[in-house]
Amino acid sequence: MLPKSIIFVLLLISFVTCSASAQTVKIPADLVITMERTMCFGTCPDYKLTIKANGTVTFRGGQFTKTKGTAKSRITKSSLRELVAAFDRVDLDSFADDYSQGSVCESYITDLPSEIISLKRDGKTKQVNHYFGCTGNAARKKLEPLAELGKMIDSVTNSRRWIR
Repeated sequence: MLPKSIIFVLLLISFVTCSASAQTVKIPADLVITMERTMCFGTCPDYKLTIKANGTVTFRGGQFTKTKGTAKSRITKSSLRELVAAFDRVDLDSFADDYSQGSVCESYITDLPSEIISLKRDGKTKQVNHYFGCTGNAARKKLEPLAELGKMIDSVTNSRRWIR
């Protein structure tokens, strides 16, 4: 196991490298990022986040959210660049449009939520539906970066203030 000081240095280098690369990311005027989380058979929060090129965040809360209806906020250009850089790293275009059933889903569990992520920029839109009931080793390996991207969108927008 590596000493804690070495791990800290590696994390710091990783952060600086990611931040430096995010600084060069261009934000096109037509940029729109959306993430929608759907209901499940239970109390899963149902909401949609929309992030625009100017940093405006719109939250639309439905069932099982603290905020019902619309709320707005802003994120910094730096945060927006980091988010776009994360989309580039994940390569959203490399994903199929729908992971609710099919070849990557080795097994299928009913009554779970979906996470629908889309990116519009430079006149092109890519949307991916990730149903959390799509399971198995292949699905987990393929879809983990997408799930991490969803967590990052929640984190950057601080969506929890509207959800819980």
